[in-house]
Amino acid sequence: NQEAGDAFADMSLPKCNVEALEASSQFDVASLLGKQPMNQFDWAQLIVRGFPAETFEMFVGRSGLTRNETIKAIGMTSRQLLRRCHSGALSGDESERLYRLARIISRAAAFFGDIESGAAWLRKPHPALRGFAPLEFALTEPGAQEVLRIITSVEHGIPV
Repeated sequence: NQEAGDAFADMSLPKCNVEALEASSQFDVASLLGKQPMNQFDWAQLIVRGFPAETFEMFVGRSGLTRNETIKAIGMTSRQLLRRCHSGALSGDESERLYRLARIISRAAAFFGDIESGAAWLRKPHPALRGFAPLEFALTEPGAQEVLRIITSVEHGIPV
């Protein structure tokens, strides 16, 4: 993706490292959602159309989260999920929240070494989140950004 590489070049990062990071991140999210690695444009289009309902089950099977945790984390009810299974697709909003959750799981798993450890960390209350568990706090985009900021800080050895 040449445009993404150009945008990162302004940040004085070696292009090869940025591309490797981008590919690694994309692959992890894609594998959690049962998709091939995609660029951001393709993800955006797929999210707007709505993920196929099977994507939810694939995520549950790969994420280390339970079905109920995933339903709650993307702001659905069991009834809504059942309706989506009958209709064949999640809504665009539900798809976006599932994608966001996959990004968070991917980052946590990468830092802690595996899916199970990453999921366990997401369940534990965290003092930087005023006692909320990262999984609870990430229900909104600002909350998800804060969870990702904490992971990034810890990765770089910065106290949170």
